[in-house]
Amino acid sequence: MAETLRWREGLDEKFHDAQRFYLIIVASISIGMVLSFLDINPMRALFWTAVMNGVLAPFLLLGIIAIATDATIMRGQPSSALALFFVACTTLLMFSAAIAMFLL
Repeated sequence: MAETLRWREGLDEKFHDAQRFYLIIVASISIGMVLSFLDINPMRALFWTAVMNGVLAPFLLLGIIAIATDATIMRGQPSSALALFFVACTTLLMFSAAIAMFLL
């Protein structure tokens, strides 16, 4: 998040200089502690996280395709047709796998 939002970040930074970065770390640790106290099985949590990632990944790939084909965003160097073909095939396979997971 820090790089995306251009926050100062890094464990070598003082708290005063990178407050948002350290608050994200504190929030993450706190969420982990709460999950531990709620007696949530960590392996089951990892499994469902992987399922959510598998369902959301094809949508992210659609975004990548949209960006990769936009000459303005890519500064006049859009991705090649071969690269787009492989990303499109991967996207279709991932959509198929996500749908099959819920239907089968």
